[in-house]
Amino acid sequence: MAVQVPVSLCSYGLTLYETEFEEFNVGPDQWAGTNGWIGTSPGFGVHGIDQDIVQGLGKTAYLGYNTPASNFVTVVHLVDYDPVSNATPTVEFETLMGIEDSTNGFRDTFFFTFYNRTGNPLASIRFDNTDLNYGIWRFDGTNQFDTGVEFIRSPQLHILYASIDFSNNTWSADLDAIPLFTGVQFNATGQALDLGFVAAEWQLSSSSPSEHGDNWMLVADWAIRVFPSQVDQESLPPIEGVTIEGGGPSMTWTGAVGFDYAVEYSDDLADWHADLPDSWFANIWSPTQLTFTATTNVSHRSYRLHRYLAP
Repeated sequence: MAVQVPVSLCSYGLTLYETEFEEFNVGPDQWAGTNGWIGTSPGFGVHGIDQDIVQGLGKTAYLGYNTPASNFVTVVHLVDYDPVSNATPTVEFETLMGIEDSTNGFRDTFFFTFYNRTGNPLASIRFDNTDLNYGIWRFDGTNQFDTGVEFIRSPQLHILYASIDFSNNTWSADLDAIPLFTGVQFNATGQALDLGFVAAEWQLSSSSPSEHGDNWMLVADWAIRVFPSQVDQESLPPIEGVTIEGGGPSMTWTGAVGFDYAVEYSDDLADWHADLPDSWFANIWSPTQLTFTATTNVSHRSYRLHRYLAP
């Protein structure tokens, strides 16, 4: 028996949460309350789900427009994940979004904010629709920085993408592939660096809810994925043990979050197959010891372990 350990990787990470909002009911106050979403100012129609407000998009979420209960409104989806301890320190967030301008003389600010598991804000990307500070800003928990990039005040959609390296406390982001910032400090407060939830937020410029802008933010897609570090992607876990148990060989290794594993075999080192019973290992949510045991012992058969980034 021979055990070989080459690697084959695809370009996908582990999806923590993803939606295109098609499973939501249409109407005011229909965003929060579905699929684990929660929101402030319930019953005021300041967040909800639209149908075909943009041709071809189907259902989309919105935040803003109507009079809220207070001057700050948030809609969040719980993630509750520690990227570093799960060996997937890179978190990627992507959304399709747009800001519709006000028509009533008041203009406000919209955010995408990352919170840790104790509920402390870590960092934000801020879409400031006010005349004084119009543009896109980033917030590191202490200070705000102008990215120098502006968004279009209309229902034109933008792809917002952010990649956070929790192990090094840095992040990068772009809008429609235009860099907003690259490799800057993610959080400057010293708070615990893990991921509790990501929020869509609306901050009024006035302290009085009656003086709200009728501007609003559209959100069409929402995805959060995690990835192993580059080092982890390029190095296979060591085979920790190879034994002969019963009819065939047995091998043991530690599986990492974000990967699927397949044990393949060959009788001639030319043609490889992955059809043995219990030879695929998927849906690994924490570092786990994995074991494959062949049911029969075939002389001169070789085995190899392939690892794939989980779809």
